[in-house]
Amino acid sequence: MILRRALAVALAAAVLPAVAAAPAEAARWTHRDAVGDVQTQRYADGDLTTSADPRNAATDLSRVTVKHTRAAVVVTMRVRDLSAPVRRAGEIALETDGERRFTVSFGLARRGERVRARAFDVEERLSDRQGCRAAGSVDRAAGRLRVRVPRTCLDRPDWVRAGIGLASTIEDRDAPEEFTYSMDDAIGTNALTRPGRLSPRIARG
Repeated sequence: MILRRALAVALAAAVLPAVAAAPAEAARWTHRDAVGDVQTQRYADGDLTTSADPRNAATDLSRVTVKHTRAAVVVTMRVRDLSAPVRRAGEIALETDGERRFTVSFGLARRGERVRARAFDVEERLSDRQGCRAAGSVDRAAGRLRVRVPRTCLDRPDWVRAGIGLASTIEDRDAPEEFTYSMDDAIGTNALTRPGRLSPRIARG
């Protein structure tokens, strides 16, 4: 279906551009994202349009926190409205020491609390389609989405840099060839593909 293809293309775009290296920070890093900065693509009647979507609270990240512990890298996302019944998926890009890059893909259903997450080595993704199992949780009432990536999935790095993006899709049941795809990049400029900027280095706590 076009919906699935659009989401797959969005989450499988080219490798992230990295920003200039920054000094190592403490084991926790928090960033507040602008409110109302979601970008949306709509496909209908053969036309694709892209526009700002400030009323889209279901996809709007307001704050992200990355915690780097001895056991895991934990990314907590605050979303303006997690109660809206839309299909959501997202991607966390992780760069580590040794110039390693990893992609953590996650998704959650329209309703319910189940979150699925997998971590992939970018260079090995084509040969390792199963990836490394990560964990996720969602608190819709609090607007909180959390993904935990074991450090063993990342070869136990001394530091990480993270980019975070959240996407949502809505399909018209009466017109299955029409869809709406929205994306919020927590740090960057909201390209409609993958998160385009990375955090400073976050040292292991």
